[in-house]
Amino acid sequence: MYINEIAHNADGSFLNEAIEVAILTGRGITASQVSVELIDGTTGLVYRTMSVSVDFTIGQTYCIGTPNQVTLFFITFSLVSDAIQDGPADGIAIGIDGVLEEHLVYNKTQGDTYAPVTQGMANGTTPEDTGIFGPHPINFGFSRVGTARPRDPRDFTWGLRIATLGSVNNGQMFVCT
Repeated sequence: MYINEIAHNADGSFLNEAIEVAILTGRGITASQVSVELIDGTTGLVYRTMSVSVDFTIGQTYCIGTPNQVTLFFITFSLVSDAIQDGPADGIAIGIDGVLEEHLVYNKTQGDTYAPVTQGMANGTTPEDTGIFGPHPINFGFSRVGTARPRDPRDFTWGLRIATLGSVNNGQMFVCT
């Protein structure tokens, strides 16, 4: 399970910001077990916690009937008050039953600092950096790209692509075997 796409507008417009997560449903993980935390990179504090089964919309499922079966879930933020923070470096954590699976920092440029996380699932952990930062066009997202098995997210790399929420990313291919 991992964060598959972050549609974030570093220009401050907050238009169509979103997060997409990939859940390995072929391995018995359900959306009700998965939570996402948004982390303020300046303070190291969680500013929003979301439940995938309650707050996210189900997208497409790939590799059906295999151990690599993956279902994409996404959430779109339509209000400024609900939007993803603009950084300069903020984070997202995702976990199963409160246990951290992945911790990312986005929109971090060289020289930006990311405060040590002091609460939530990512407490005391070091995030993976997507390596992509703004400004970038509206409706683009930080997306995992490449060809890999859905259970191996580290085999994908991060790229700036047009957002494809609920569907496989542009430039991404799942290997089902």
